Amino acid sequence: MSFYSSIVSLYDHIFPVMAPMVSLCNESVPQSGRVLEVGCATGNLIDALRNGKRSFAGIDYDDEMVKYSLKRFLTSWIFLLSGKYFSKLEKFLLRLSSLSFVSIRCVITPS
Repeated sequence: MSFYSSIVSLYDHIFPVMAPMVSLCNESVPQSGRVLEVGCATGNLIDALRNGKRSFAGIDYDDEMVKYSLKRFLTSWIFLLSGKYFSKLEKFLLRLSSLSFVSIRCVITPS
């Protein structure tokens, strides 16, 4: 079990989405269209940015984070991108390439 898998239920409390991050994303991401978040974890930033006009896709490396996000949003647009699934990378990229995005984000939070 990875470190992140072991804290998935506490992730949003340990790493909360900060208001300045939401403001920065809201200022730099168009108010409508599809956004891809790379390293979406539990989807807490996606949740904070949802406004009814944006749609989101997310990818993460951790199995448990992806499972949590899928339950949270009841969507099939959260993808797992981990070493044991690299054989499916071509299928993943083909699926992703059929979409267009107004923004692709990877937000790194200071610890």
